[in-house]
Amino acid sequence: MADDRFVVEDHVPPNSPQTKSSGGIGRWILGCVFAAILTPFLLTCGCCGAVLVIGGNRVAQDAVAAVQNDPTFQAEIGKNASASIDYGNFLAEGSDKKVFNVTGENGSGKLKASYVGDFVISMVLEKDGKSWDLQVEDPDPSEYSVDDSFLVDIEDSPVLQAELGEIKHLEHSFRGTLRDDDLNAFHYEVVGEKGRGRITSYLNDDGDLESAKLEIGQRVVDLKVGVGAEEDAD
Repeated sequence: MADDRFVVEDHVPPNSPQTKSSGGIGRWILGCVFAAILTPFLLTCGCCGAVLVIGGNRVAQDAVAAVQNDPTFQAEIGKNASASIDYGNFLAEGSDKKVFNVTGENGSGKLKASYVGDFVISMVLEKDGKSWDLQVEDPDPSEYSVDDSFLVDIEDSPVLQAELGEIKHLEHSFRGTLRDDDLNAFHYEVVGEKGRGRITSYLNDDGDLESAKLEIGQRVVDLKVGVGAEEDAD
């Protein structure tokens, strides 16, 4: 009785050169097809991974630079710190928060940074179960621009001069502006011959000065400038 499991179609022995050649060519062609499909994919993944690592480490070093002069950071981590992405938390935190591993001559820890756009607005150092809020340096003014032509009106405010005297220094507070949820609010640090304070100016949708207030300690003083003050005068 014939065994139906073994059917010889062309009477060619299974190990003959003809059979091996045919199967080898087929596998070779199939391998070429897979290689053609997979190679670009693998190269793309590799390039993307390299870009992510390089770009991420650059962001990490920028984060360290923003707090490098903080006394707590120097005491707990060191003056010559290196940083890298904490991949376990980097993507999970969201686009406005990032986590970095930092190491220096005094120890290692984690930096948790909060962002508005590309700029760091706050930074927390975690080490050995403790955490510290760090002082973040403002970026170089050349990295951003603010149209503050309206400051002339603020400096000429009789109310401001009565409170602080002659103005010696008036500088944009980058962090204060970023932290304010009002997109039309701009914050400034002001120093006069009688003291110092903080000014918050408000612009209208046309970019004109609407109003401004001065904070001195716990007091808040209306500087009576801008479009709002003119309307009240009328």
